[in-house]
Order: sequence, then structure tokens, then C-alpha cells
Amino acid sequence: AFDRLLEEAERAGPGSLEYPVLAGQAAAGLMLRGLAAGDVCLVDRAVALLADVCAIPTLGLRERPRMLEFHGQALLTRYSMTRDARDLNNAITRLGDARRAVEQEPGSPQRASVLQSLAGAHRYRGNQALGDVDQAVRLGLEGLRERAGDVLLQDSDENALAVAREATNDASEMARWFLARGREDAAVSAIELGRGMVLHAATSGTGVADALAQAGHPKLALEWSAQATRPGGPLPGGDEPPQDDDLRYRAMLALEGTAAETRLLSPPTVANIAAALASSGADALVYLLPQDDGGYGTAVLVDQAGIVSSLPLLRLRGGTGTPAGEFLRTRRAVERAAEAASAAAKAVSAAAITARPAARAAYTAALATFDAARADWVEALDAACDWAWQAAIGPLLRTLAKRAGASFPPGAVDPRRIVLVPGGVLGLIPWHAARRHVSDSPDSGG
Repeated sequence: AFDRLLEEAERAGPGSLEYPVLAGQAAAGLMLRGLAAGDVCLVDRAVALLADVCAIPTLGLRERPRMLEFHGQALLTRYSMTRDARDLNNAITRLGDARRAVEQEPGSPQRASVLQSLAGAHRYRGNQALGDVDQAVRLGLEGLRERAGDVLLQDSDENALAVAREATNDASEMARWFLARGREDAAVSAIELGRGMVLHAATSGTGVADALAQAGHPKLALEWSAQATRPGGPLPGGDEPPQDDDLRYRAMLALEGTAAETRLLSPPTVANIAAALASSGADALVYLLPQDDGGYGTAVLVDQAGIVSSLPLLRLRGGTGTPAGEFLRTRRAVERAAEAASAAAKAVSAAAITARPAARAAYTAALATFDAARADWVEALDAACDWAWQAAIGPLLRTLAKRAGASFPPGAVDPRRIVLVPGGVLGLIPWHAARRHVSDSPDSGG
């Protein structure tokens, strides 16, 4: 199929309107085959093909930045295979071209992707002398703000949540990179932007409508509200509900640069967080980041003095076979079993008299399944409460106590107060139930 696309692109030629699309698809196929086979020659062909496309002077306003970004990504792909520094440098240059191209269209839907690609390339190179760290921070946060805007402007909560989850993973990766290079405030901003996307995802429709109205666009706000409340599925008869494909674009333009946009997309600063901690009497706000490729999690602490620090948490791991993974697995299992038991109970009530014995038998079996699932969940919950202390809460409280120069006798209650902000799947763990086992022995303690 890819060979046929390549033949069609070559037959159409650069002067054809179809050429950029055909050539882009063919280049994607060449790169996939090259990566799968470890054949850099195929990737070379993709890079050359995309270079030809980018040289076409008549590319459209949206087509140009997309192809420039694709070419930059192809160069990064080749760099990952050859480690030729020229490819990395050229990729950054090409992605910079894509950024300048995307800025020609206010409210461009490609802006977030281009900014994130360019920021990622600067992180990849990571040369302080060439300004990569500064560029990675600035462009990375700018890209996250654009993605937050994308979350707000999705046409359904499901789409908004999908975009938010992907962006939150990128924000956590970005925050770790910033921390490793001494950019603590930027790391907090990245985490807060990622967290804010998920929080906004559930209320994106209402938030945008309010923002549009406050920005002086009441008619557009009404359009947005009407679109947000339309049914998402097919209408009776199988027809799709009417959609205004241009509405999202018009909303982006209307909100760009307004106070409403700033209010919706600006994360709290470290100074804001420190002031809130002081007023509430809490000692620190702690973000828990799930494990990265290195296999362990990270706590990012902000204290009342506005000092940001990080703490590696080697046991803060999820996934199959871990206490966190088992807790989530058994929780989902008991929820499914509860739903099945409820459905079986309704089936008994609805069954005809002759069918009720079978329905009651099915309900009894469903109850037994629920009881077994609940027993597994209680056991996993028990283990998760112990793990939560060992993996995070215990190390955090000990770290805070050492910083304050305080010590507590074994078994004593630590008066430290922390505000915990778990990220990703860690948000499903009952951290408030973290516990340690103590005894009357003077040698015991957490």
C-alpha cells in the first residue's frame, strides 16, 4: 500500500494539489518500515520526500506548518538511528520554521503540537550553551498552555478527558526534566498545567461558554452552549446531528489573548502556593508523580517559604503485581461485580413467574461473585494502606521533619501537615488511609 502511495505521489508530481498529502502518507509509510526493519535508507527517502514537499511555495496556511513539523520529526527519527548531530540540529531548525509558519494563523489548531515538538527537540539536545534549556522551558510551558486550551475547546467531556490525560503524561515528563536542570518553578508550572487540564475536562463546555460571554461574545457563547448540549449520537433514522465545524476555531480566535483565557489557562505560581500554605497552616504541598522510564516515582515539594525540591520515591510504582496495581484491579473487579448483581436483581423482578427460579439462581451466583470480588478488594486495600505509607507518606513526613530539625519518639504522632496532589493513577489510591505498624517496643517506628 505504501509503495502504491509513493508511486501515486511521484506520478502526481510537486505541481499537483494532491502531491503534499500523497507524499506525506508515503513518507509516513517509509518511516514506519524503516523503523521496523532498522533500515535507515528508507528513513532517508522519507526525509528527502518531505524536504521536497516543504519546498513547495504554494502550500496552504495549515498544510505548511504540518509538513514542516513532519519533516522535523523525520529528522529526529533519523537522528535516533544514526546519532548524527547534524540531523538533530536540522530538526530544531525545521521545527523552528514550523513554529513561525503556525503563528501566521491566529488560533491555529496545530500550534500546540508544533510547540511541543520543538520543545521536545530542545530537551533532546539539552545543550545549555546553545540555549536549549531556556528554550525547552519557555516553549514547553507555552505548548502546555496551548494544549490546555485544546482541552477546554473539545466538543465533549470524553474527548476533553482523552486529550487531558495524554497532555498530563507529557507534563509530568517535562517537569522531571526541568527539575533535573534546576528549573523548579517551571516544573511546578508544568505539573499544575497538566493537573488543570484534567480538572477542566469535566466542565469544558460550561467554562468556554462563560469565558466567551465575559470576553464580549454573547452570541458565540450561546452557540457554544447549544453545541455542547446537543446529543452526540445519531438522530432517529441514523442521521448525524448537525455540527458547526467552524465553531471551535471561532471560539479559539475570540478567546485568544483575553483576560478570560488567562484566567482559565494560567496555573498558580510557586508564590501563590506558598501563600496558600501559610494561610492554611499546612507545611507543604506535595505532588506525587507516577513512575517514569527509570522505574520509580517522584515527589515534588513546595513549602511555605516557596522552596521547591524533589524526593525520589523508589517504591512509588504501579502496574501489574504491585500493591497499587492490585488495588486498582480488584476495585474495578468489585465495581463490575456490583453492576452485574444489580442487573441480576432487576432481572428477577422483571422475570415472568415461570422464569423466576432461573433468574433467582443467576442472582445468587452474581451475589457470590460480588462477595468473592469484595473479599479480594478488601485484601488489596489492606496491602495498599501499608504500601502507601512505605512508598510515600512515611518518607515525606520524615523528610519534612528532618528539614525542620524535629524528631519524634517511636509511635508519636507527627504534627506535619501536607497537602497531597497525586498524579495519574495515583489519584485513585486512598492516601488518607496510609498507615504504619507500631508496637510498644522502643526500637519500633516508621
